[in-house]
Amino acid sequence: MLVLVVPGEPVAKGRPRTVRIGGGVRTYTPKTTADYEGLVAMLANAEWEGPPMEGPLELRVRFFFSRPKRLMRKKDPRGPIYMDRGKDVDNLLKSLCDGLQKSGALHDDRQIASVFAAKWYAAKGAEPQTTVELYELHPTP
Repeated sequence: MLVLVVPGEPVAKGRPRTVRIGGGVRTYTPKTTADYEGLVAMLANAEWEGPPMEGPLELRVRFFFSRPKRLMRKKDPRGPIYMDRGKDVDNLLKSLCDGLQKSGALHDDRQIASVFAAKWYAAKGAEPQTTVELYELHPTP
């Protein structure tokens, strides 16, 4: 089992960019995406020791974004609030899974068979972050 907290604003996977160099074309990942994937990989490396996880995996992720001023009134709840706008969950998962794969905690993100993902605005006074739990699924008899 891998449990991880990635500090900072969650980053969705950016679309690949292309650049003409001489007579050819080069494709690259945007810097913000590459930096976030690198951060996830570094943090996962620090937490995970041993060989990559085997077999099917379950991923549970909670993305906490900075709370906007419009939700900071006294009548608004103090705890986290579900987020129904902003970045797509699937693109957030792509950048996170690519970072986990780079860390060596799993062979390939295709191993992930079960996913729970939620987007939240962080609680009042809380910092944005991503919480990650990755489990090996054991076959049921």
